[in-house]
Amino acid sequence: MTVGSRIKELREKRGFTQNRLAEWAGVSRTHLRRVELGEADITVGHLTLICDALGISLREFFSIRRKSRI
Repeated sequence: MTVGSRIKELREKRGFTQNRLAEWAGVSRTHLRRVELGEADITVGHLTLICDALGISLREFFSIRRKSRI
């Protein structure tokens, strides 16, 4: 999973549009869209702002829970 796809997954899970997340995080919607599509990289600073807007920590952002195979 890429950083962009993780952002999109969490954004959609919370019911945020790209516009809303970009506004709350203080980043441009165009840049957010490009990151989600894998067309642009993101700085740790911007990722921190996005995580804050999503209400999660960077640690939570990078934690992907795996389903057990029982």
